[in-house]
Amino acid sequence: MQGFVGDNKLGIHGAGHWLGGGPSQMQDFHSSPNDPIFFLHHAMIDRVWAIWQALDSESRQDAIYGTQTLNNNPPSPEMHLTDSIAFGFAGQNEVFGDLMDTLGGKFCYRYE
Repeated sequence: MQGFVGDNKLGIHGAGHWLGGGPSQMQDFHSSPNDPIFFLHHAMIDRVWAIWQALDSESRQDAIYGTQTLNNNPPSPEMHLTDSIAFGFAGQNEVFGDLMDTLGGKFCYRYE
């Protein structure tokens, strides 16, 4: 989803922020949530992720990959399900492992 595999530096998620011919708010890390397209884009990212998980839920439900910093800059350790994700003023910190299942924990939704 994030890219950084071979020649793909943007992935599905990152590339969606660079659509539309730019420059746009979607290309700015701090202001992209001000663009209404942001919510459509992230809803689709969530849907694609949930479908991918459902195709092999036993091995994909808790799949996590990547480091703790954007573009691994500065270099940082790999993420783990026990790591915390900070939401700042938007909400309380959460643990990655608690956010991986759309049908359990704090969530209860399914895509059709």
